[in-house]
Amino acid sequence: MLWQGLAGWYKPAGRLEEILVEKLAMNFWRYRRLLCAEAAEIEEQRRFQISSGERQWESIVNQGPALVGFSGGLIAQAKNPELTEKCINLLSKLSDGIVMRGFNYESDLQTLRTLYGRESKEPLRETLMDHYVLFGKAAALSEEERKAKDLPSPEECKQMVLEDVGREIRRLKRHLKYLSTLADEQRELGKLRASVPESPAQERLQRYEASLERAFDRTLNQLERLQRMRLGHNVAPPLKIDVSA
Repeated sequence: MLWQGLAGWYKPAGRLEEILVEKLAMNFWRYRRLLCAEAAEIEEQRRFQISSGERQWESIVNQGPALVGFSGGLIAQAKNPELTEKCINLLSKLSDGIVMRGFNYESDLQTLRTLYGRESKEPLRETLMDHYVLFGKAAALSEEERKAKDLPSPEECKQMVLEDVGREIRRLKRHLKYLSTLADEQRELGKLRASVPESPAQERLQRYEASLERAFDRTLNQLERLQRMRLGHNVAPPLKIDVSA
């Protein structure tokens, strides 16, 4: 259909003009394939490419408890939804355990170290773990010692820690909602960025497009020049520029 349309427009006379019309048609077909290739590059980039930052966070999430030695623990690394959800789940399990059995110092501290790292040494940066240690030690004292130091009862210590855990879970859920909104915005921006292929694919397609345009212009000039000569029009000799000097 394409060749027929071009032939109907240019009405080639003789085999040479027919060959030039065929070359024009081939250049058009190649240009269509170029557009398909560009669309495929964009779709591949949009659907399957993972940024280095996303790969880094996948690695962090998969490490799990191995992050105990990290400065600040998992909470300080909660910059993506998956890791934030992991923190919320750990805190929920901690809360359920305290409700059912009270303080379990060794097990609970392992969870808290996973979340926060080591105990805070700076009083202005107290964490849930600092409060747990404080109230857990208070709950373990005898009644006489608590009364002498005016400390809360074991049940009151337990409720205070549970309130701290609840506040932390709510804070992380707000953070998770923010991350979700941010991720939606980043996805939309990513779609816009993916509308243009990245290098070197973009450079390769651009070189091919430039080559097609040169081939098309050259073929079209040859065809039009040949047809003008056939119709008896004055045709200037082709201009040749020597750029080797």
